[in-house]
Amino acid sequence: MELNAIDKQMTDRLKPLFEEVSRVAGYLWQKGWAERNAGNISVRITHMDFDDSYMLPFGESVLLPKKYPALAGEIFLISVTESRMRHLALNPEENLMVIKITDGGSEYQMFRSYKLNEKTAPTSEMPTHLLLHNAILERGSEEKTVLHAHVTPVIAFTHYPETQSEEALNRLLWAIHPELKTYLPEGAGYVPLLEPGSGTIAEATLQAFENRKIAVWEKHGVFSAGTTPEDAFDNMDILAKAAEIWFMVRGDQ
Repeated sequence: MELNAIDKQMTDRLKPLFEEVSRVAGYLWQKGWAERNAGNISVRITHMDFDDSYMLPFGESVLLPKKYPALAGEIFLISVTESRMRHLALNPEENLMVIKITDGGSEYQMFRSYKLNEKTAPTSEMPTHLLLHNAILERGSEEKTVLHAHVTPVIAFTHYPETQSEEALNRLLWAIHPELKTYLPEGAGYVPLLEPGSGTIAEATLQAFENRKIAVWEKHGVFSAGTTPEDAFDNMDILAKAAEIWFMVRGDQ
């Protein structure tokens, strides 16, 4: 089958998801939570049962920094490194890529589609995305999307010393916006300031996500898991609203 026919089949199959990811990317850009190349997304799409005839591998398999046994054979739609959310909102096909976790969870394979070339790679935050997806599958949860963005009010909130712990963050935000406890009853995890893209921050985020759907990176942003991209965004949005109310009550806005 010719490459353009493969691209068309995959695009047609993924069109509804592309449209939803596009909307979410637009929300993030409009809110100012995705400056430059900030923000990334991954969606597990294995359940869509892709036909092998249009899963054409591109390049060699890439060794992962660690093994993700629960992800063996899983397929993901994931944002491309250095992609912009404003570009993803306008053209998701050229700012997302499809990968499959192979070799028992120790490698990934890119698939030829759209404008992949020898420099194309998944987001640098892929280690955190994969760790979270691995944990989600291991615990049998329904979330298929992991979303990361620089949620401005939450970043500002974590600059205050009195907010810089998991217990303090949840106590303050639950008290200021009780509806938060309805939608995020487990609260948010908290990750102290660590190097982005590192294995260390990925492991810390995994711990913060235990039995939760959202985690805050101190002075950096938020990671959210949801059943869909919109659901993952909603978790971020309500957390941001609580932080905004906290500033308003303090008179800092």
